[in-house]
Amino acid sequence: MSGQAQAVKSTILFDAVKAVDYIDLVGDLQRPLANISLEFEQTAVAPDTCAVFINDDMVLRVGIPASSQDLADAEDAALPDHSRFSSDLVDELFDDVQSCLTITVEDGAGGYCSEALKTAACYHVTRYVTDQMAASMVHWGPTDTVYVAEEFDLPTTAKTAPTPRHPVRAAETQTERPTIEGLAEAARKAVFGEGHLAVADMHERLDARMQSAVAANADETRLQDGREEERLRRARNRIFAGDLIERDEPVRREPTQQIGALQQAATYVMTITMLVISFPIGFVMLVHNLVRGEDMMLTARAMALTGVGVGVTQHPQFAQALSYFV
Repeated sequence: MSGQAQAVKSTILFDAVKAVDYIDLVGDLQRPLANISLEFEQTAVAPDTCAVFINDDMVLRVGIPASSQDLADAEDAALPDHSRFSSDLVDELFDDVQSCLTITVEDGAGGYCSEALKTAACYHVTRYVTDQMAASMVHWGPTDTVYVAEEFDLPTTAKTAPTPRHPVRAAETQTERPTIEGLAEAARKAVFGEGHLAVADMHERLDARMQSAVAANADETRLQDGREEERLRRARNRIFAGDLIERDEPVRREPTQQIGALQQAATYVMTITMLVISFPIGFVMLVHNLVRGEDMMLTARAMALTGVGVGVTQHPQFAQALSYFV
């Protein structure tokens, strides 16, 4: 993989026929590509065929294989050095394969792209599609190795003895038992190669930062949801306030009934009479009737009280009694 035009490729195998919406896939792949600081100026979609991401340095393609050779290469690939699955089990999984997708990363038109960056882009896209679409197996092209899907998702957890894809009988030799640290280091080398361990460490740090950012965003979303729920509750109480039980005013006043034309005329006659007898009281009642509507009962009471007051104040004995208080 030393040539400039060398492509990095992986094949994802499924045990069912997958109908892929490549338009949605273009949007879904923005986050895993952003994790490794990759931006593409152009994207193209061929319906039911593939999605292509293009920039000056790189061309990334996700779609159905161009030929059946990709599946044949996957069947001939070896298992990882410390696979937890036997060769017979992998052969049975190949028998159930119904469809597959290929991820290919090549140099762009602008020039040469580093092998590490192409490998990182291919790995992130492969792992995302494997997780989201419930893949069965993955053929990792850089090492020509076929992984069961859950093994590819966690490549550093393999701790069992090596199981070759096609074992060959050989003379028994005394070998030193590998340690857990040695197995983990060998698994990382199988996925990325000796020169790409630094890239793998960078990806792990980026994934950890992304998980912490997602957790912080989730907390902020829950807080905003609580505030929005409280705002909606207050708005609902304002809108349906008339349907709630009114504790401060348990009894509502009945609306004032409209009176006829004859009663209205009688009301204004009494009001004019009060204007003649006592101008201030009559003027107040006139304004009240004009603004609030004709209230014959209130006008009659006001007229009666005005008449009593005027009659009492004009009586000589009452005037004499008032003189004692002055």
